[in-house]
Amino acid sequence: MSQASNALLQEKVRGLPDAPGVYLFTDPHGALLYVGKAVSLRKRVQSYFADRNLGYDAERLGAMVGQIADVEYLLTANELEALILESNLIKERRPRYNIVLRDDKHYPFIRLNLKDPFPALQVVRRIRRDGALYFGPYVPAGTMWTLLSLIHRTFPLRTCRSIAGRTRCLEYHLGRCQAPCEGLVTPQEYGETVEKVRLLLEGKDREVIGQLARQMQQASDRLEFERAARLRDQIESLRRAGEGQRAISSRGEDHDVFGVAQDGREAQVQLLVVRGGKLIGRDRFGFDDVPPGGAGGLLGALLPQYYLGAREIPRTVLASHVP
Repeated sequence: MSQASNALLQEKVRGLPDAPGVYLFTDPHGALLYVGKAVSLRKRVQSYFADRNLGYDAERLGAMVGQIADVEYLLTANELEALILESNLIKERRPRYNIVLRDDKHYPFIRLNLKDPFPALQVVRRIRRDGALYFGPYVPAGTMWTLLSLIHRTFPLRTCRSIAGRTRCLEYHLGRCQAPCEGLVTPQEYGETVEKVRLLLEGKDREVIGQLARQMQQASDRLEFERAARLRDQIESLRRAGEGQRAISSRGEDHDVFGVAQDGREAQVQLLVVRGGKLIGRDRFGFDDVPPGGAGGLLGALLPQYYLGAREIPRTVLASHVP
């Protein structure tokens, strides 16, 4: 963009109203780059042109900003109307950077590729149709890292990117890997460990504990006391971890639960993420200037935005108000 064009854009941005609405970024060819909402159009749009405000995704967001040639806006009466309008425009026009940036902001999933004879767990931000198993999303992400730490302490799965050209490493000597890179474990033996991890990720920790208990008894009967002790420690680790997860349902369903609380014109949406009948995470979203009785409209605008892109949608989504 030329200096003259950039100066005109900056002048236009400074002249945006300090009011709620929706802004639309276009490139030099008029193609729509991004749609966003704002309580203050002027402050929000100005923030894109201040490097310190680009946030964790500065590189990609900076690439988008470099393509902005013009900005248009639509005024709304309040933030809720802006959210609804933003949602409709994104669904209708599918701006390139809305899809890319929102995919990257998804909560993480754990990926398990059973096509690999010696699979490792991977942390990913989107679900692909590649035949692998995906578990999550984990809200907040800290719950996932806690779970992964438990799995790696309890089950000897490899953590390296690939076993090709590798030799046994420190993880093997610490008892946290079976060294498939050197053929010290067969795919069948490794698969037994993978199956326990899969059940655990599905929330079936009782089933895993039952299997380990039977194996511990068998090891004890064969006088394999060292193996029995390892299995006992695994069982205790899983039981302690299970005590920290609140059971929501005995039937093991997957739910996302959205609830709205409104006080005057302020509203907060609470999200509970239930997987395998257990509460694995929660999140909250705050909104200002919501009209009385606007909870249904708020959810009607928020849910399409929340599930936009590759986000996993559970079998059941529950809401406190009809969207």
